[in-house]
Amino acid sequence: MDSAHVLTSPALLYLFADEFLPPANGVFKEPAYAPRNGAKIDLKQLVLTTYTAAFMDLVESGAIQLLPTEFKKFLGKETALVAQPAGDAQPPADTLAAKLLAIIRTAAKPEQRRVREVAISLVGGRASQNYPYLIAIAPVIREASQAGFVVLPEKKPGVLKAMFKPYESVTGVTPVAERIEAVRGDTQAALARLQAFESRLGPQAAMLRKELENGISACLDSGSD
Repeated sequence: MDSAHVLTSPALLYLFADEFLPPANGVFKEPAYAPRNGAKIDLKQLVLTTYTAAFMDLVESGAIQLLPTEFKKFLGKETALVAQPAGDAQPPADTLAAKLLAIIRTAAKPEQRRVREVAISLVGGRASQNYPYLIAIAPVIREASQAGFVVLPEKKPGVLKAMFKPYESVTGVTPVAERIEAVRGDTQAALARLQAFESRLGPQAAMLRKELENGISACLDSGSD
């Protein structure tokens, strides 16, 4: 992906996340370092917002449809959102939307295309990660980096830093300020589109975010300590 690449909605929203997402206040809030100024923002909300935006891009391009689907449970039934492949649209390679779409298109059963299961598959599987929300945000940061809007650290973090400062190791980047500021208008448009998209979804908007949260949280290896 070169610098001529037009950023997708998740990457645009990531760049200006400090302007509309809550700070990471409190002991139990996982932080992400905002790319423009290093402010600590709520990592979970950053991930849920960028992933919702990726699904928005896929729906609005005609690549998928989000369909409420009833699934049987051990005791009763539940309704969840399933990402149904639709048209032939293809997002830019290596973006979050492209990774999600690849999982959706190769899934054999509706259960595997459930939004929760798609998120689990992308992050790495159930109980597979120490920091699933950091793994989840990595493709968005990578897109911004490859397009020349942020610079990743030249060296990989040492073992101690990766262990004791994982959030800084993954989300601590150097901004290319003039490039970021140049896409402020695009970001404002993406945020307005996201708000309109969730408004059109109605109650399904909360369902989409909850499916994403449940899927990513399911990837936490709770026995890793």
